[in-house]
Formats: sequence, structure tokens, C-alpha cells
Amino acid sequence: MGNLYSNRLWILAIVLFTAAACSNQEDSSIITEDIPTLKGWDLEYKLPIDEETLLTSSLNYPINEEGNPKILTFNYLTNSLKIYDLKSKTVERTVNFPKEGPNSIQGMGIFSGLKFVNEDTIVFVSPSYKGIYLANLSGQVYKFFDFQDFQYGLGSIALSSPVEYRKGNIYLQALPLSRIDSRQSAPKLIKVNAGNGNVEFLDFNFPDMEEKNYSPKLEMLDIVYHESSDKFLISFPFSDSVYVTNFEEKVNIVIFKSDLVTSMVELDMEDQTVPKEQRISYYEWISDAYGKIYWDPLNDLFIREARSKISSDDFIERKLYPKKEFLIYDSNFLLKSKVEHDGSGVYYHFFDQDKFFINKNIKKFNLNSGIEDTVYFQGIEYNFQH
Repeated sequence: MGNLYSNRLWILAIVLFTAAACSNQEDSSIITEDIPTLKGWDLEYKLPIDEETLLTSSLNYPINEEGNPKILTFNYLTNSLKIYDLKSKTVERTVNFPKEGPNSIQGMGIFSGLKFVNEDTIVFVSPSYKGIYLANLSGQVYKFFDFQDFQYGLGSIALSSPVEYRKGNIYLQALPLSRIDSRQSAPKLIKVNAGNGNVEFLDFNFPDMEEKNYSPKLEMLDIVYHESSDKFLISFPFSDSVYVTNFEEKVNIVIFKSDLVTSMVELDMEDQTVPKEQRISYYEWISDAYGKIYWDPLNDLFIREARSKISSDDFIERKLYPKKEFLIYDSNFLLKSKVEHDGSGVYYHFFDQDKFFINKNIKKFNLNSGIEDTVYFQGIEYNFQH
């Protein structure tokens, strides 16, 4: 137990550092005035976790079964998947996967992807092992697609790679193996057939970066499948635009704009004021950026994360807490409300009735206080009609 506890503290510190470091389109922009701002995160919730659950695992997925919120989380140290029932605050199920041999899942960790479709279909994307696994909650790994000879890398260089699933196909980003010149080696969107592993490059025009050379992390897309419309929402850290598409019809562009995101700074790998190994992270943090889009299936709302840049001095002193806010849109892409945030990293989230919860500042509430057995959540209640 002592070794496991030490491993958890080590992973916690590493992940917190990595999180900090690391023409056929139609515009249908919508501008809404007098948007109410939610006062703050005045709801609280505490989830006890066992010693096998990583506080800062980015491989988490919210589930809602008949109005009962749950969280599925994967620990890549133990190769185990757990489902927490948030009403009873207990582990409902634990599924252990071998790390080697038959029925194993290999190479999961930072940058990996996880998508829970249902009890029979869980998608694991392993960029380091260059493979996609399909498994179920019985612990059976029934498919493995080998991408060792694929000319692109799987997923992204975010803490976790966004992965979506629609009608028997897996959707994710693919990165060129050589990133020497991003203008000559643009990222791709791919669709992988979950039956036979066949890959299709999707016809999607990435936003024009005007030949700017931004930090690679600012090119990492987010993709969300909206079941109600049977379409995807695709977004980028540097763009106010959100692209709505099923990859079969004309792409629709909507604007999810935050006043916090106004400028990006081009990457300068020759900048001698910053250590070489920190330059990509530095230019990410001194740029404004958008984060993830969360879809609330209970209320059919979209929540987009946005943050401002930090100063060079704050980066050097590791004060990585930018101004941040969450923008809340309805299914017609109308801005309904927004709420400010303290700028800390989001690892866990869930929806419960008309409420949205995310973890509190893990460095403050866990790392600094030595608490490893509880995830502290804060939440908001929607105070608008939707």
C-alpha cells in the first residue's frame, strides 16, 4: 500500500505539472445581448475514492443511468477501470485488465483516450502503443486495431485525447509523425470502423491559421458528438468558431466567443529567455485559448471553457492560474449564461438534474493538504430557462 500511495503522489505531481506545461463552410454566427452571469460555484459535493483511483487521471467519463449520475475512471498504473455511483458514494464496479498477454490493454497513460459508449462498448486509444482497443464491462477485450504502420500518430498531445463514437465508427484526431513544419503537415480527422479497423480520412478543412506557427497544443481539436442532432461539434483553442457537421453535409459554423480569448503568440523555438524544454508550454500559456466543450445530455446544453493568457513572470514562478470562464449555450447555439472560474485544471465533471459539477482546485485541496482519498467538487445550478 505504501508503494501505491507513493506512486499516486508521484503521478499527482507529474500530471499537475504536465497540465500546466503541457471553403464549403457556412457561417451562422449568433450574437446575444444581456447574458446573465451565474454568481459562482456555490454547490459542493465530496466523493470518497479508494487507493486505486488516481486523483488526476484524465481518463474519466461521466455516465447517467436513469437520472443517477456516475463517473467511470481508468487508472493506468493498475490497468483498472472503476465506476463510482455518486448517489451512494461507492464503487459500483471494478474491472481489471491485464497489462500483457491475451485480453490485455497496453500503453494507456497521459495523451490516451477513453470513450464509454455502453456496457458492451468501451473505446481505449493508446497513442504510445499505437492501437485502439474495444472492451466491455465484463473485462473482455474483444478487438484490437494495430496502427504501428499508420503514417500518423493517434490522438492528440492534450492530457487526454478526445474520442467520439457514432454508428459503429470511432472518431479522433491524427497527428503527423513529423511536426517540424506544422504548415506542411497538418493534423487530420479520421474515422475508424469499429468492426474491421478500416480508416477513413474525413473531408474537413481545418481552420486557416494564416501561416502562423503557434504552439502545437493550440492546434489540438476537441470533438463532441451531439446525439440529439446526430452531429459533431469541433472546436480549436485559437478559434471563436465551432464547426457543426456530420461529415456528410455542409459544415455549419457557430460562434462561441469569450472576451477572454483575444490574442495568440507565435511559437519562437529560438527564445533564449525560456529553457528549450519549456518553450512549447510557455507559448501556450502566454496565449489566450479555449478549452473543452462539454455536452450536458440531461439539459441539452453545451459548456465551453475559455481562459486568458498569463504573464511571463507568472509562468516562470509557476503561477498557472489564468482568468477562466465557462460559456453555456443551448441546443440552438444561443448563449444562455456564463460563470467565472479560478483557473485550475478540470479532471472530473458530471451532470445531475439541472446542475453541472467539476472538481475543485486539486493542488489546493489535495496536494497541499496531503488528502488522497477524496475528490472535492463544486457546482452550479442553471438559473435560466432551457
